[in-house]
Amino acid sequence: MKPRTLLLIAIACFAVAAVIFVVGMWSVGLRIRRFGMMRSPGYRGPSFMMRRPMQRPPGVLYQYQSNGERIYHSGFAEAGNRIAFTGGPMWFRMHAGSCVDCHGPLGRGGTTVMMTQITAPDIRYGVLTGKQHAAGEEAGHHHEPYTDATIKRAITQGVEPDGHRLDPTMPRFQISDQDLNDLINYLKVLGGG
Repeated sequence: MKPRTLLLIAIACFAVAAVIFVVGMWSVGLRIRRFGMMRSPGYRGPSFMMRRPMQRPPGVLYQYQSNGERIYHSGFAEAGNRIAFTGGPMWFRMHAGSCVDCHGPLGRGGTTVMMTQITAPDIRYGVLTGKQHAAGEEAGHHHEPYTDATIKRAITQGVEPDGHRLDPTMPRFQISDQDLNDLINYLKVLGGG
């Protein structure tokens, strides 16, 4: 083949690959908008997408209503520091995710955590502290409802009320007592409880 023919073939292949990429990213954006995930303040899309700020009108910044809301949606405390953690999925560690990345903008969970077979649980306060609370997908694994103290232990140590360890997919956060209290207060109003 002539060099000119090879060059035209290479350009055509590149153009087809670019179109496939653009259409794929466009369809992911449509699914995000359709399921309402972009309505959450600070939600930056699934972790496999490039992190970019939500689109807002020029000059309009989202004002978090509380420190707990800021921590849940961004992973940063009011003081501006990132909440440190250990564990969690590889993508969470690489992109320094936040609660919203797995549990969703309303805390209802129900989706499979990316690159795992774990379904994120509903972490609304009313559900966690409800009498019928059951942990995980494990058949027959029931425990007492969470309290503020056991929610704090789950967030910082990865331990359920009955002492069972949470799956390693759940990061263990090194968070100050004040920030932890603010986060729990936010869980109390998240998604209508």
